[in-house]
Amino acid sequence: MKKTDSRERAVLLLFESDSKGQSVALTLESLEVAPDNYVVELLNSFVEFEDKINGLITENSKGWATERMPAMDRAVLRMAITELVRDAKTPVGTVISESVSLSERYSTSESPKFINGVLGTIAHKVRGVELLTGNKSVTDQEN
Repeated sequence: MKKTDSRERAVLLLFESDSKGQSVALTLESLEVAPDNYVVELLNSFVEFEDKINGLITENSKGWATERMPAMDRAVLRMAITELVRDAKTPVGTVISESVSLSERYSTSESPKFINGVLGTIAHKVRGVELLTGNKSVTDQEN
């Protein structure tokens, strides 16, 4: 499975968990066919850093209470931020571009602009400062 497809699957599973009000682990357990490894890695990383990721969404979605935004937007943001904070291997542009595409496909007409703005701000903060995993910042790794 391509990473693009894995990201989409992760978003859909995060949306399902959110919609059902259940844990990601329970959603994964209920699947008849297990998702590929990259999907599981993304979801496990989200669970590990859920409070921090949700905090980043709240801090950077000016004028939008997290619980009031469309559930699909929350799922897209959670997947994208998880990927941004896990490590510096995936280019920021790829994460944002694919997230915007997913929001165009699954959410409201205003969502792509919103997703792009929030992720642009968060990417600048997390990739320019320090990754949640405790690794050196991207800037430090390049020097």
